[in-house]
Amino acid sequence: MQVLLDTHVILWAVSDDKRLSEKGREIILNPKNDIYYSVVSMWEVALKYSLKKNMPISEDEFLVYCENAGFHQLALNQSHISTLKTLNLKDPEITHKDPFDNMLLSQAKAEGMTLLTHDTAFSVYAEPYYFQI
Repeated sequence: MQVLLDTHVILWAVSDDKRLSEKGREIILNPKNDIYYSVVSMWEVALKYSLKKNMPISEDEFLVYCENAGFHQLALNQSHISTLKTLNLKDPEITHKDPFDNMLLSQAKAEGMTLLTHDTAFSVYAEPYYFQI
């Protein structure tokens, strides 16, 4: 299975944070799974770090941690952006407003991956491309 990690899941995984569930650890450590991080997450880390918004590491440190963990990088491309408009909401009146999360889900959908997240805000989507841990 190809798994794209949400930004907070990456941070929890590389720091061995107890908030990462046992199921999340199993998925990440399963040698049958290909684990990816997105440049979108790198961008999110860079922005939050520069704004001093509860981000303990810089984007450069983030990259080193991801590479040391053996995660594959997923670049952002035009199909990921175009897929944004195809994300299905359960209720069109209720949206998920985090642009980083929306793009990560769009990337997962475009690539046929599963986005691994702890974020309950994804429940607004009627999409099979995320798994909440």
